[in-house]
Amino acid sequence: MPASNEKSVSPSELDQHSGRPVYQQIEAVLRREIAMGRYPAGARIPTEEELLKRFSVSRHTIRLAISKLVNEGIVVRYAGRGTFVNDPVQAANRPWGARSLDDILDRTHPGDLEVLKVEMVLALSAPEAAISLQVGPEEQLLRIDSRRRLRGSVLNYSVAHVPERLAFKLPGDLPEALRQNRLLFLVEQANDLTIDMLRQTSSACLATAELAEPLEMDPGPALLKFRNTYFDSADRPVETSVTYCSPERHNLTIELRRERRS
Repeated sequence: MPASNEKSVSPSELDQHSGRPVYQQIEAVLRREIAMGRYPAGARIPTEEELLKRFSVSRHTIRLAISKLVNEGIVVRYAGRGTFVNDPVQAANRPWGARSLDDILDRTHPGDLEVLKVEMVLALSAPEAAISLQVGPEEQLLRIDSRRRLRGSVLNYSVAHVPERLAFKLPGDLPEALRQNRLLFLVEQANDLTIDMLRQTSSACLATAELAEPLEMDPGPALLKFRNTYFDSADRPVETSVTYCSPERHNLTIELRRERRS
C-alpha cells in the first residue's frame, strides 16, 4: 500500500526551539499516524525520499526517526521493498534481528552514552585501528572513548577511530553532537558519503587494568570484544570501533535461514 497521496507538512510544524530532537518529533508524528490507522498493519509507510520532502530535514534525521520504530517492532524494513507497519501481536513478541546492514545501522543501543575522551592520536598508537582504516603509522586519527550505562551499571566500553581526512569536518562540540546522533551518521553527513558495508569481528580478551577502569569492574575476567569497521560505497574504511563488554552483560542471538533457490 504505497503512500502516494502524502500530505505535505510545513517545517514550522516541527518545533526547532522545543529542546526535543527533530528526529523524535518526526518519530512521534509517524507513531501517531500509525496508531490512528493512516498506515494500518501491512501498509508501507512513506519512503525516505517522501519523508525528506515532507519534513524538509536531512536523510540522517529521517533514518533516526524510522530506526526508533524499527527497534520497537512497530515497523519492519525489507530490503528492496520498503518499510511496513508490523502486526501489533508480532511487534509485541519480536526479538531484534538483522536482515541487512540497514538493520544494524538503525539499531538503537540501550543505555545512556557517556563520552569519556575525544582526542587526536597518531595511528602508531592504535595499530589495530590503523590496519582496519588502512592508514600509515604517522597519520593522525580522531579517537573517541565512550561507554554506555543502564540503571547505574556500565554495559560496555568503546574506542572509535576516524581518519583525520574525515574527522576535521565533524561538529566542533562532538560530545554534545554524539548525544543526538551516532558517530557513524555524523561522519556520513559531514563528508557527504554513504556507508555501504560493515565488517565485524568478535573475539575474547582479558580485562586489563586499563579496560577494567571504564567498565567499573575488577581486572582479570574475560571480556567479549567486537570490532566494527564501516566502509563507504567505494570500499574505503571510514570508521572503526572496538567494544568491550562482560559476557554477563551481553546476549547475542543469530538466526540464519537456508537460501531458497528456484
